[in-house]
Amino acid sequence: MSIRFPKFKMNYAVSGESVSTLGKDIREARMCYEKGAYKATMLLCGSVLENAFLDYLSIDHWLSEQAYSHTIGRNPPSTLDDWVLYEMLRVSRGLQLITDETFQLCDLLRDYRNLIHPAVARRTSINPNRARGTRSLEALKQALNDLDSSFISTWQNAYIINVAPIPACFVSNPNNVQAAAVNILQQHGFHVNIILQDFRL
Repeated sequence: MSIRFPKFKMNYAVSGESVSTLGKDIREARMCYEKGAYKATMLLCGSVLENAFLDYLSIDHWLSEQAYSHTIGRNPPSTLDDWVLYEMLRVSRGLQLITDETFQLCDLLRDYRNLIHPAVARRTSINPNRARGTRSLEALKQALNDLDSSFISTWQNAYIINVAPIPACFVSNPNNVQAAAVNILQQHGFHVNIILQDFRL
């Protein structure tokens, strides 16, 4: 049995390299699953999950930190890199980036991902198997779908401010630059708003 994954946009990712890494890890997780390497599947799914949430919450540091204080009940760590996955999940649920159902699935995957720690693996009753590998992939798939949907609904507007009559110092044709920017933004699902600003007195 193979679990099909759609092509997620991941427009919230911090860079093209991040999207490439996430995509590569998803493919490796699915390959491990198909080969029966279920612990590797569970660990890779947990890693992709954490990286995806880290990228999304990095979009607006201030909003994420405010949500952390409200949800967790204390000041956030100095950087997002210091957040643990459970904190990312709770904050994301508070911000309605994921549904309650997705939160529950991801929290289970978080437990699976903790098997990477030898002390946890020794004392836990969680044994990697096909069913848990399947749940890991399904949880990841649902989380990435929620994040894509949330990004489209929240970050769908882009604004280009076209200032006149300031001369173009670095480009020969500013209209070409604007057209290229609009094209790229629209390819990524943004609704583009062009604001004409005239500074002439």
